[in-house]
Amino acid sequence: MISTELGVAKSTLNSWFRTEPEHEQLVKRHAVVGQLKAVQANRLRQDRLTKKIHDDAVDEMQGLIGDGLSERELFLTGLALYWAEGNKTQNHLAIANCDPQLIRTFTLWVERCLRIDRSRLRGMVYLYADVDVDAAETYWSEVIGIPRSQFYPAQVDTRTNKSSEKYGTLIYGTVHVKVLGEGTSNLHRKIMGWIAGLGQHIKQTMRE
Repeated sequence: MISTELGVAKSTLNSWFRTEPEHEQLVKRHAVVGQLKAVQANRLRQDRLTKKIHDDAVDEMQGLIGDGLSERELFLTGLALYWAEGNKTQNHLAIANCDPQLIRTFTLWVERCLRIDRSRLRGMVYLYADVDVDAAETYWSEVIGIPRSQFYPAQVDTRTNKSSEKYGTLIYGTVHVKVLGEGTSNLHRKIMGWIAGLGQHIKQTMRE
């Protein structure tokens, strides 16, 4: 700044102020400012790259799907989803998650591939004490596409020994979606058979 204002070479100014504390502070301050600007510029470049990769991937998936998922594609998508996230230890058909897209996929799979009406679905929200119950149930009701009358009472985690870092991370909590009705247990057993069959096919494919 001084060099520009007075037209004096920086090397000359450096020799003048070499022993001055103010000069050292000024140099450090400018160094810090320069580093912050470099970090901000790098972060902006990274954000732009991240957005481009994301947007390109969205376009790529839209191109692969075309006019929409076929019944076979939806069936395998839902089955893989249940394999990863669904209930397997008891004979009831249920899933729990905090991702609305995942819950929508499960609902669509149940409705179209398993031929189960949404009137047979029940929801239950699990949340921390800082989450508004009405807002959470309204949100998940819209995601699943069922009225709040098909929800069990929300389960609120009031334990005081939980890490404070957990609070505020899930603004609508986690939703559990369960299928009720006659034949559900056998349907669950059938799904587990489908998963086993798919697993065997993958195992055989890996050997080829």
